Amino acid sequence: MLKSIGLMKRQCGSVKRYDVRTIGSHNIHETRLKPQYRAFELLYQNAFPEMERRTLPQQLKLFENQPSYFCDQYYVDDQFIGFIAFWKMGSFVFIEHMAVSDELRSQGHGSNMLAELHQRMMLPIILEVEKPEEGDGAKRRIHFYIKNGFVENDQEYVQPAYDEDKSPVSMLLLSTIQLTVAQFDQFVSEIHEKVYGVK
Repeated sequence: MLKSIGLMKRQCGSVKRYDVRTIGSHNIHETRLKPQYRAFELLYQNAFPEMERRTLPQQLKLFENQPSYFCDQYYVDDQFIGFIAFWKMGSFVFIEHMAVSDELRSQGHGSNMLAELHQRMMLPIILEVEKPEEGDGAKRRIHFYIKNGFVENDQEYVQPAYDEDKSPVSMLLLSTIQLTVAQFDQFVSEIHEKVYGVK
């Protein structure tokens, strides 16, 4: 636990100064009319396969109705870098989606964004990632998260379907602490119920 948290804290020492603009239930009605929201929508659609994301109307409804769901957008000199969409779950933070603009990848922004969020939240972070057998892209993402202080959990994990027209997806659950079996079961139960509406 201390090793993974320490790694992310050390990275914060070299983090660029980001202008972090948060979208949530508190400001969605004004934000959705601004270019800021359209930038999020475009990257959200382009960065994730259809099976692993909501439709845009579903996403807007989520912002409107879930006070524990947020999207932090990262800017440098008014240039949109990327976003992290996450849930504050009480004892941990669940990152549902994270993406960096195509033309700005491989410049350290993803690592810096994760470090900034972790330093600000000071809670364990959990996220889903495709299994390595899905291809080289999945392997690169797993390597990226492990490099940034995450560890794999051995238990089987399935991402529930976002709606009836989509299918569940077998994935890995990564976290900034090694989860015990009891923690894994508790956190998965909370994620499934809160994020996916599965009890």
